[in-house]
Amino acid sequence: MNPSKLQGRGMLLPYSIMTTHWRNRVRYMGALEEQEKTRIDRLWLEGYLRDKDKLAYLEAYLSHPCPELCQAAARAIIEEVLGEENKGLRLRALERLKPFSMPDPNNPCQGQIDLHTHDFFSEDGYQTPSALALEAYEKGLTGVAVISHNQRYDDDEAERAAQILGIDLFKGGEIVSYVVLKDRGVENIHILQIYGDNPPPEKLNEILRFYINRYENELDALGYDLEQARNNPLEALKYLRLGSAQQLVGEKLQGLQNRFGNRLWLSEEELHSAKRGDAVYPFTIAVALWRKYREVFQAGFLLEEGKPESRLVLGNVNAVYQQFIRVEKTNYRDEGDERTPDLKSIATRAILLGRKLIIPHPSEYSTQAFEQILEDLALIELGGKKYAGTLIGVEYYSNKLRGKYKEYVREYIDKLNHEHPVYQHFPLYLLPGSDSHGQYSPDCPLGLGDNYPSDKARYKEEVYRVLKRPVIEFSTTELLRESRRRVFE
Repeated sequence: MNPSKLQGRGMLLPYSIMTTHWRNRVRYMGALEEQEKTRIDRLWLEGYLRDKDKLAYLEAYLSHPCPELCQAAARAIIEEVLGEENKGLRLRALERLKPFSMPDPNNPCQGQIDLHTHDFFSEDGYQTPSALALEAYEKGLTGVAVISHNQRYDDDEAERAAQILGIDLFKGGEIVSYVVLKDRGVENIHILQIYGDNPPPEKLNEILRFYINRYENELDALGYDLEQARNNPLEALKYLRLGSAQQLVGEKLQGLQNRFGNRLWLSEEELHSAKRGDAVYPFTIAVALWRKYREVFQAGFLLEEGKPESRLVLGNVNAVYQQFIRVEKTNYRDEGDERTPDLKSIATRAILLGRKLIIPHPSEYSTQAFEQILEDLALIELGGKKYAGTLIGVEYYSNKLRGKYKEYVREYIDKLNHEHPVYQHFPLYLLPGSDSHGQYSPDCPLGLGDNYPSDKARYKEEVYRVLKRPVIEFSTTELLRESRRRVFE
């Protein structure tokens, strides 16, 4: 055996001893790496990471030469490091993970578009924007829309993450509204908005000042300077929404206290540690309750103490939210309540801002409400003129639309597209939307799986085309139709 020199020792050792030394060193280093991998995985499982020391520990491993440690740290950061201030770290982690991550060619979502997903900016979404984009990429989706609840989605993390991964990204909002039925009843609904190109800031501010005037009493009650609100309406409306959310959270907590006493008590720390975004919302209460009382809920929670027949088994966060926090959806408001925007105000704002409207999860509405929405949004009056093409379709390829109601939706949309005086020229499309909220919606995973058109490439072209379809003054369309009729006659 050839002798070899052990560096730094100045003495010669047999090659066999050298080999044994390096084998032991490799085993030792392997054990250390395994130990660190376990620690990283433990942090990932712990989740809700905001502690600076934990963030620094994970960040250090983004440049580690061991691929397994680098990938584990990157994924933990992307999925569980929270806070808007940490989006730069999440995006750096995504760039480090990208070379190791590939779309799954066997995933049934390969080549799909999903126009209805929620991240943690949506108050009840689990995923960070980067994590949502990563899941879409790894499932093979080519495009995804990230939607916020009742507020403008104006953060850029999801967009930058989509650029890193090479997928299309749309932004939008899901607005709570209502429809007045023919019997004068009122039913609560949601309307989905998909944004087009961003309007100039001054045009956006001009439109939003209307809402400042509408809510000036509420802003004044919160101590917000109204002149400042008119100069920067977007920030004022954000402040109003947070103030309203805090008020509602207080009311919900008081309601739980009145009903259940200390059986569902939450501390301030427990409530704030349960938030995924940067504010506490009513849904955060459900998350905090689930984290603290999970075993009680899974075993069966007594709605009334001493009454076994009131035992209720709850299996996830959503079930807790539905049972204890959510307000009944149908006929819950008076028509005169100005806090909830009507369809006309949503549609006129969509025209002014270049947004397209979609009816999400139609199975959650009565057929009477569904048909009324379609009629109310066919033509929108603005400035003495009537416009068509704002409503582009219905969320049809969905985790929530199944069975006979799905058949009814297709048949009714086909009927309108053939017979309705507006929809004959501006046909409605059957659109894809999962309504995924990440871990908070186990029954609504991102992507549509087998519930999707088979010709994905052609369908993608159709969807993108209708998203770019212009809104047109309807009288112009009618004149064109009359001219064509005369030419052919």
